[in-house]
This record gives sequence, structure tokens and C-alpha cells, in this order.
Amino acid sequence: MIKLDIMSDPICPWCYIGKTHLEKALAEHPNHPFTLEWHPFQLNPDMPAEGMDRRAYLERKFGGKEAAIKVYS
Repeated sequence: MIKLDIMSDPICPWCYIGKTHLEKALAEHPNHPFTLEWHPFQLNPDMPAEGMDRRAYLERKFGGKEAAIKVYS
């Protein structure tokens, strides 16, 4: 067996999509050689528990409004 160590943020929507695709692929090949070991990984440990405005978050993360727009365009 081949062990796959997977780091994933349990609340990240992209991580969830990846998990769903991986599970579907493995289910389509039941004799696959993989064992999975999931490890939690917090993508943004500095996020306040109450969350924050998405626009403000993206501008802070990418260094301003123009940079945030460029990344998401």
C-alpha cells in the first residue's frame, strides 16, 4: 500500500472540493494501492474567531485594493 498523507483545512471550501474529487476517484478504482491519513491544517490561523469582512481580508492579504482585484480577476 502507498500511504497518502493529506493536509487539509476542514473549513476550506477548496479543500472540501479536492477531498470530494479524491474520494470519487478512489471509489471508481476500488483496488487502488492507497491508504489515506488526513491531517488538519489551518490555512489562516490569524483569522479572528468572529471572522472579518471579505473585502478587507483580501485587501490586507494581497497588499491593497488593486492587488486584490488583480488576483481575483
